[in-house]
Amino acid sequence: MEFAGEEQEHDSRARIALRWFLSAAAAAPVAVLSHEMGHFLVFWALGLPEAKLHYSSAGWSESGAFIQFVMDGEFSAAAELAPLWGVAAGFGMGLVATYSVVIACCCLCAKWRAHPLLVALGYLSNLRIVGPVSVFLLDAFGASVRSGCDECVLSMLTSVPLGVLTLPGIIVLIGSSMWLARYFPRDQRWTAIMSMVAGMGMGVAVYQVALGPLLLP
Repeated sequence: MEFAGEEQEHDSRARIALRWFLSAAAAAPVAVLSHEMGHFLVFWALGLPEAKLHYSSAGWSESGAFIQFVMDGEFSAAAELAPLWGVAAGFGMGLVATYSVVIACCCLCAKWRAHPLLVALGYLSNLRIVGPVSVFLLDAFGASVRSGCDECVLSMLTSVPLGVLTLPGIIVLIGSSMWLARYFPRDQRWTAIMSMVAGMGMGVAVYQVALGPLLLP
C-alpha cells in the first residue's frame, strides 16, 4: 500500500509539473502580443504609414528613424515624421495593456478559476518591467544608458522622469505577485513554481525563434 501511495504521489507531481509547464509556455505569445497590440492600435488609429504588428514589436514605416531622432534629442525632426503626443500615447498604451492583462489575471483567478495559464500569464507579463528598472538603476549610479524601452522613450517624449514611469509597473509587479502566489497548489508549490519558470523560458524561446516569426514576421 505504501508503494502504491508513493507511485500515486509521483504521478500527481508529474501531472502538476506538466500542466504548469505547458500553461506557462502557452502564456508567452499572449503576454507579448497583448503588449504590442496596445502600441499597434494607437499607431493604426493615428493613421501612421504602414502601421504593422510584428511578433515582438509594433511600429510604422518610419518608426525606427522617429525613435532615433527622439533618442538624439532632435524632437523637431521627429515631429516631422509623426505627432509626438500621438506616439507617446502609443507607447503608453502598451504599458496600459500589460497592466490590464495582469490585473485581469488576478481578477479571473479570484472570481472564476485559478488556472495555471492565468497565473503564469500574470507573472510573465510583469517581467518586462526589469528592463526599464535596470536602466533607471544604472542611470542612478552614474552609468549613462541609451535604451529604446517603452518607458525610456515615453520619458523623453513627455519629460516625465523615468523613475515615475516605472513606478506603476513596480506596484503592479509586487501587488500581483503577492496575489497570484496564493494560487499555487499548496502540497506541490515548488513543483508548480519550477515547472512554470521552465515553461516560461521554453515558451519565450519557441515564440521568439520559431512561432512568432512564422505567424507575424
